[in-house]
Amino acid sequence: MASSVGPFIVAADDGTMFHCSLNPVGNNQQVCWIFRDARGMEYIGPPDRNERSRDAVRALVAEWWANRDVRPLRPTD
Repeated sequence: MASSVGPFIVAADDGTMFHCSLNPVGNNQQVCWIFRDARGMEYIGPPDRNERSRDAVRALVAEWWANRDVRPLRPTD
């Protein structure tokens, strides 16, 4: 279950740091990764695929960031 996964802080291959957590997104409440960078910009990442270790999340972030065609979700305070 997604609620058993704590937030992770991981770095993409270029050194960009992300706070990563699972959250329900959209009208259908699909559980997706939410990535927040050091500037406070939040991005909707891929749907949860049962990544549960720091290494698995780091690999997910690295792949997502390297292949991104993303826009920030919103800045946070």
